[in-house]
Amino acid sequence: MKQGSLKRAAWALLMAYVFLSLFGLVGIAIMVPHPEIWSDWGLLAALFPLAVAQGGNFIDTADSYAAGRSETIIGNWMRSRRNRDQLVVATKVGKSGDHPGLKARVLTRAVHASLERLQVDHVDLLYLHIDDTSVEFEETLLAVDELIRAGSVRYFGGSDHTGNRLIEARIASAQLGVAQMVAVTSTKATLRELRSLKVSV
Repeated sequence: MKQGSLKRAAWALLMAYVFLSLFGLVGIAIMVPHPEIWSDWGLLAALFPLAVAQGGNFIDTADSYAAGRSETIIGNWMRSRRNRDQLVVATKVGKSGDHPGLKARVLTRAVHASLERLQVDHVDLLYLHIDDTSVEFEETLLAVDELIRAGSVRYFGGSDHTGNRLIEARIASAQLGVAQMVAVTSTKATLRELRSLKVSV
């Protein structure tokens, strides 16, 4: 690999220790934050094995990253390595141009499209990539619960939700008797909001 590529790789590959209380899903995250990297398959093919060799096993992506190309690349890599069972795979839906929003039908189609690109029968963790206030939480939660019952998703979480909305989702889940969020990717502002509401985080 050229020196320039090595420098880009060092900057682009961020390995963060992520301890997930997801009933045994504990891993070291493998994240490639720079969008230009997704166009360089040769670089990614070198980065992923390097990350795994260092203990990385948590793949975080989204259907909106590079218009779904990130999921396709990850899927091809997992198939070539035959290492799906060794990884914790997380993706996000709600922001893609093909399946925007969190209406039940759209969400279900988005998840199935992600599974196809990733070439897997399920994802370990599904994030709601947006807080779609145009859709009743009940509709979204019921759709996610159906995906979990079908085995397409193991657990789910939220992203870009305010503290109040996260609490609202938890209450709605309890009332409906459906799966609850077990993970959150949030800003420091959201964490401060949750603490101000005396919610344990």
